[in-house]
Amino acid sequence: MNPSFSDHSPYYNLQARDFHQKWLKEKSPADLLPFIEMLEPGARVLDLGCGNGLDLAWLYKAGFSGVGIESSSELAAAASAVHASTGVVIEEKNFLFLSLKEAEYGGVWANLSFSELPAETLQRLLAICFKGVKVGGVIGAVLYEGTGSFEEAAIMSEAVDMQKLPTRKIHLYSEKALCSMFDQTGFQVERVGRKTDSNGANQILILAKRI
Repeated sequence: MNPSFSDHSPYYNLQARDFHQKWLKEKSPADLLPFIEMLEPGARVLDLGCGNGLDLAWLYKAGFSGVGIESSSELAAAASAVHASTGVVIEEKNFLFLSLKEAEYGGVWANLSFSELPAETLQRLLAICFKGVKVGGVIGAVLYEGTGSFEEAAIMSEAVDMQKLPTRKIHLYSEKALCSMFDQTGFQVERVGRKTDSNGANQILILAKRI
C-alpha cells in the first residue's frame, strides 16, 4: 500500500493539542457501547488511529485490553501518557504498514480513521483486519457518510501562510458501499448506526463479525 494515502501525521501533529482538548470535551463512552456489547468479555482490542487514546481508556475501564496504533507522534505521546499505568500499548506508526497474526485480536476499532483511505486501500486494510480477528470477533468502524471526498487544511489560531499548512483528505462512504466492502472481505455486517457530529457532518457506524 502507498502510505501517502493516509500520511496525515503533519496535519495532526500541528493540531494535536486542539484535537486532544476537543475530544476530551466532545467524545463520549456511550459512542463505544454498541461495539462493546458485541465483544467477548476481556477481549483484546486493536484501535487503528487511536488519537489521544481516549477510546482505549474507556475500553480498558470496561475490562478489555488493547493496543493502539497512531501515526502522529504528538497524539501518540498523548495516548502514551494517558495509558502510562494501564498496560495498554501505544505504537507510533502508520497503520497502512499493518501486519497481523492470525486471530490475535477479539476486536478492531477504527473511529473515523478509515475515512482517510480511498476505497481500494480500505478494502486491503479490511482484509488484513479479517486475518487478525478471531472467529466471532468484531470490527467496528465509524466513517463520514456521503459520496466523493474533500480536502481540508490544518486550522491555526495564528496567522500563517495557508499554502504551507498540512492537509488531510477525507473520503465519504455510503452504507451500500461499506457493507459491500465488509462482505467481500468475509465479515458479516451485524449493525449499522448513524449520528451527526458537532460540526453537522453525518457519520455512519458499521459493526461486523468474523463468522
